Amino acid sequence: MLFLTILSSALKIDNICGGRENKSFEYHTCKLNNGTLSGYVMDPLDNPVEGALIRVHFHETYEEDYSDENGYYYVDNIPICYCMKNCTCSKEGYYTEWVELGITENTIYDFILYPYYIIPVLEGTQCNGWWISPITISFIYDPEEVAEIWYYYNGWHQYTEPFVVDEEYSIEIRAYWIDFEGNQSPHATLMLEIDRVPPQTDLQWEVFKKTTFGNWWVRVILIAVDDCSGISPGLEIYINDVFQETYMVTWPQVEFEWEITEALKQSIFGFYCYDNACNLAIEELDGSDIVSHNIITQYPYNIYFTKILARFPKIQRFIHFLEMNLV
Repeated sequence: MLFLTILSSALKIDNICGGRENKSFEYHTCKLNNGTLSGYVMDPLDNPVEGALIRVHFHETYEEDYSDENGYYYVDNIPICYCMKNCTCSKEGYYTEWVELGITENTIYDFILYPYYIIPVLEGTQCNGWWISPITISFIYDPEEVAEIWYYYNGWHQYTEPFVVDEEYSIEIRAYWIDFEGNQSPHATLMLEIDRVPPQTDLQWEVFKKTTFGNWWVRVILIAVDDCSGISPGLEIYINDVFQETYMVTWPQVEFEWEITEALKQSIFGFYCYDNACNLAIEELDGSDIVSHNIITQYPYNIYFTKILARFPKIQRFIHFLEMNLV
């Protein structure tokens, strides 16, 4: 009875640790400490694959982890036994990879996932869905299934290495692949929206008086256009390189009016406008340029009043003196 009890315990251990056959019964050895499996999941072009599921199967259960943005994964709590573990790596759109590994305290293994067919990989800088830099395009694919890849960009080309798209506006890229039996896949289409140029801007200003004998004012007119991604409605105002406020405006033209004061004379106004692809255009207005302008000559009160002043030179010089000193 005692022997049967021991044998039953040995069989129970088999459900936990696995083992090997030895003639009439199975015996197994299992260490008490646990092992780990870690490494990276990459595609055939050595790019990290994020979100891949790695599972280590053992004794009718498993431990798992997902790869991070760098492709790194770490699975722990794996019993260290004298048996091989079935390890799988899977993600939608890729063939599942599996391998049998003997797990120790710090086992390292890197997986390579192959896509079902061909997948374009785009490298560049984006903002609001627009590309704002040249785009390097490559393809990842299963080399056991795909014999050739052809793409269309300024004509048809057989894919052998990454290529660069450096144009603007809407660019269409087409591609297909051929298997080893000569079968051709349907065409896949990729649309790229590219805007790498800031908006076109023009800053104009003029001085004027709201009333005949009132103070001088400056009217600022800013024009901005962008025929690619369009202009963002936000206009940022800076004074002496210090941010003041963002105004929501309607383009292509906006106007501002300021009374000419001592503070304005010592200020540099910055107007920052963006297109929808985040390209920035800056226009600046130096207050000292405004006050140095010959206001009387450029903007007389009116023709009738000017003719009257012409008959009285002393009065004209006196008014001119007052205007230049008040401004």
